[in-house]
Amino acid sequence: MKYSYESLISFFKEIKLYDEEKFKQIERRTKTVPRSYEMNNLYGVFPKINKNGILEDFCICIPDFSDPNTYLINLKKIVQALQLTENLNKKFEISCMDETYPKVIEKIYLTIHERSLPIKPYKDEDIITKKTDIKQVTK
Repeated sequence: MKYSYESLISFFKEIKLYDEEKFKQIERRTKTVPRSYEMNNLYGVFPKINKNGILEDFCICIPDFSDPNTYLINLKKIVQALQLTENLNKKFEISCMDETYPKVIEKIYLTIHERSLPIKPYKDEDIITKKTDIKQVTK
């Protein structure tokens, strides 16, 4: 599978969560953070809330699409951003940033596309018995 923004859009269309206007709003607010900053926890969706508690805006920081992990990070962050687009100019509630919905969408993705993820085939010689020492299974 090719990991890209286009494949992510295809997935959202497949599960009927794609809304062109909302995705345009998200694209305008998206910053791609280099992978070298990964350890600094700069990936996320950051709401801008005014003094009255109204969600005025947000910024989404995501990594480049390069592998299954970055794809899933992007998937979850975009789902969170979708939640925020629905709540712009409304009273901000922490439920807008709930991780449950992004995890459900991630689970749907993995269920639909798990066949495309590389799975190491099982071999009889990989079994560890009393007669053998522990072997590396990473052949």
